[in-house]
Amino acid sequence: NQVALVQFIENVDAVKFQGKTVTLSFYAKTNTTEIGNLRAAILSWTSTADTLTSDVIGTWASDGTNPTWATNYTAENIATNKALTSSWQRFVIPNIALDTASITNLAIVIWVDDGTIAAADDFYITGIMVNEGQVALPYQPKGFAEELIKCKRYYAKSFPYATVPADG
Repeated sequence: NQVALVQFIENVDAVKFQGKTVTLSFYAKTNTTEIGNLRAAILSWTSTADTLTSDVIGTWASDGTNPTWATNYTAENIATNKALTSSWQRFVIPNIALDTASITNLAIVIWVDDGTIAAADDFYITGIMVNEGQVALPYQPKGFAEELIKCKRYYAKSFPYATVPADG
């Protein structure tokens, strides 16, 4: 019944934070009183760049305890409870020193460690941001056009076997 969400930061962006102090911020809420807390951490990945183990959790721990991270992941901060309500609230975790040697990628992990949650117990997260420094900057969502341009670098079109793509 424990669950985690993870967002990986690719090498080209992660290495800019090496040796720096950062602030993690996000908005969250729940629809029930069953999920009382979330926890959040920034993990460093020290193996081959952009070839991450997708399951960052090696072993889930008991309720109220942080998990053991998978091989090659190191927690850069000690995660503590962030109490949820049914209203959106901003959580800010400042002063995270990214001091693990040879960081190749980062992973932002937000999780519920309470093993009693059920299928209808939902939580919502938005506006996740990592910025350099000790202050959480205001969240500024990107426009559709900017996001589309960024997504297109991952786009690949395939064609049926023996079909030549048409120009144009």
